[in-house]
Amino acid sequence: MLILYLVALAVVGVVWRRPGDISQVLIVPFSGGLTAIAAMRLSAPPHHRLSPRGVMLVAFSVVLALVALTIVIPRLGGDSPVDTRPPIRHGSLLLIAGVDTNTGNGALFRFDPHAVGFSCRQTFYYSYRGRGHGGPQGDARCPIRRGAPYGKPDTTRPLRELTAALQAQLVGLPRPVVIVTHSQGGWIAWSGITTRAIRVQQLVMLAPFNEGLAPYPRPGVNGPGAAGGLAVRLVTDIGRSVGISRFDPDAPLARELPGTAGAVERLVARRLPRPVRAAAVIARGDLPLEPRAWPHGVPEACPGWLTHPGLPTSAAVTRAVNRFLDGDPLGRCPAWIAAIGHTTDAFGAPPPRA
Repeated sequence: MLILYLVALAVVGVVWRRPGDISQVLIVPFSGGLTAIAAMRLSAPPHHRLSPRGVMLVAFSVVLALVALTIVIPRLGGDSPVDTRPPIRHGSLLLIAGVDTNTGNGALFRFDPHAVGFSCRQTFYYSYRGRGHGGPQGDARCPIRRGAPYGKPDTTRPLRELTAALQAQLVGLPRPVVIVTHSQGGWIAWSGITTRAIRVQQLVMLAPFNEGLAPYPRPGVNGPGAAGGLAVRLVTDIGRSVGISRFDPDAPLARELPGTAGAVERLVARRLPRPVRAAAVIARGDLPLEPRAWPHGVPEACPGWLTHPGLPTSAAVTRAVNRFLDGDPLGRCPAWIAAIGHTTDAFGAPPPRA
């Protein structure tokens, strides 16, 4: 019964998908009715019990599903090692890591520049603190020779300061410049390129987000998203207390973009200068959170069953990046994968309007 209930909710989400539209509130009576029916059925005395054979069958099915999700499906993604490396490209490669990283530590620092045609001499790492003389290499594949050492709190400084830091760090880099970002690094690059006329030829965003997931008001303010904001603060407080994260949901950048309704959407609605080519490589695990396609015809690819932090070290991703840098078409994400995101609408209220 529980499985049928969950499937029914997913169907409601697919049939009535109106993100941000007030009419989406019509989902509430349907999903509420389904919940009431399921609750009554589950609370009623059972007419019969599963036999031991039935219990074994259910357990075997669950184990089989877990094996498929953890072993079989990831292998279908074709994430095998790269056999050959492309010839060295001209210009420079600038890598912009995501939130909650620090100099030399973070998913993008493990990205292999050689796999996309750049030597360490051509590779540079963005610093959230601005210009400087480099820092500890840590997990980075190449020495960090430029930029000031930065810590996790620096990744949530105001957007204007981070874009100014990007402009300053691009000075003197041999042209053409290719920027590869991870997660929120895409926002920094998009902001810098669209507002400061930064001279960049190509932009590749790994696991970017083009909309705010769950905007929330400031602490103590009662309004749309307040309950979600309370949950976000609770989770991040736990992360900081046990030392696995330093992310503060009320830091300047967090308030400017994900915390403000419509802010991320307005940012990516700005058009890149015409000479700049851009592409988004999406983590399939992120698609249920963000099924909307990137604006302005930015091509998308989602190679293999990869998680958000798993993209920078994936050989399938570097093959997709090479295709884009070579000027070849970038394969699009299958429609049925993006449709996974439609099934989540029945589980929540319409997002607050900007």
